[in-house]
Amino acid sequence: MQKEIKLFLSSTFDEKMQEQRDYFRKKIIPRLGQIVGQVGINLFLYDFELGIPQFDSKLKISQETYYTNVLDTCFQKIDDSDYFVGIVGDYYGTHINDGLKENYVGNFKELVDKGIRENLSVLELEFIKSLENKEQKKIFFVQNTISEGNIEIRKLITRITTTTATNVSVFYYSEYGNILTELEKFLKNEFRNEIYELSIEQKNRNLLYANKTRHYIDNTSALTIQNELDNYINNDSRKIFLLSGKVGSGKCTMLTRWMQKQKEKNVSNSEIKIISAFAGVDGNTISDILLNIYSQVPVNDKLSINQEEKDEKSLLNRFAKFTLEVSKQFPKTIIVIEGINQLIFTSDWKNKYWWLSMQLENNVKMIVSTTTSM
Repeated sequence: MQKEIKLFLSSTFDEKMQEQRDYFRKKIIPRLGQIVGQVGINLFLYDFELGIPQFDSKLKISQETYYTNVLDTCFQKIDDSDYFVGIVGDYYGTHINDGLKENYVGNFKELVDKGIRENLSVLELEFIKSLENKEQKKIFFVQNTISEGNIEIRKLITRITTTTATNVSVFYYSEYGNILTELEKFLKNEFRNEIYELSIEQKNRNLLYANKTRHYIDNTSALTIQNELDNYINNDSRKIFLLSGKVGSGKCTMLTRWMQKQKEKNVSNSEIKIISAFAGVDGNTISDILLNIYSQVPVNDKLSINQEEKDEKSLLNRFAKFTLEVSKQFPKTIIVIEGINQLIFTSDWKNKYWWLSMQLENNVKMIVSTTTSM
């Protein structure tokens, strides 16, 4: 499954529409991101209200060259997008002839020539470009207060309601919340099978991955640590790998990213088992985390663990046995506990990490992250 989807937002930039675009960015996109995030997908918005700089006469290019570059970028991003959302209000938008006459030499000449010839707006050209894309999902929202006398807008509405293009949905709306409601329904339906198949824990884990890696960039320090982790899981060490750092240093994000890379590398290799639990996501106590870890191996399902084994001491004592079990069940196992220092221990242990002071099995690796020394 792809790990990101792109959505292109198309509307005019008039004053009334500015409020709707703001609402779309601040309210709608986060809600949609939560839906697709449950299956580990990031949602990226192409919003050209924010992405296109104003023309500067000091630049060493003509206004028409600038306008050509803007159009090419815009149309290319439409082609690159998985979803296209078009919003139609009272304003038809800027006519392409206001910026170009006959000098367009960009990459979308047939489309732009049509716009020049028929005196179409940039908004309508964006709609036409999207309608040409057979694979793209296209969702149009039409304000239901548009007057019959608004001829250009009426023609635009006719274009999208009578099109024979595939994957087109048209909704009429009276307030911003209607757009949010329909888009939520749309995306939930798009991913209903994937969402239905996942447990709450898996959805939370996927949301963590999506949120943590959305703006993550591997820097030199992160790459060095990832290389050390790569070396560790492939060497003969029987010790635990301790990853420590200050709060906010990016340990969780880096570790999440590293695990995802391992899964992608081994997508066709069932010999490597990655078992992981994150403090605050999979539980707040050490008992929660260990139950979660044990349940990730079928024979150790939570339901199969006797009630008397669910107390903290029994769960900690069970850990050595668990590592022995997975060493026999899988050629290689990687166990990850993120944020162990954040977990609550109910018993007053002299050394609460005593259960980790052991040699691992030869084919078992364990990575523990913390902000404190252990």
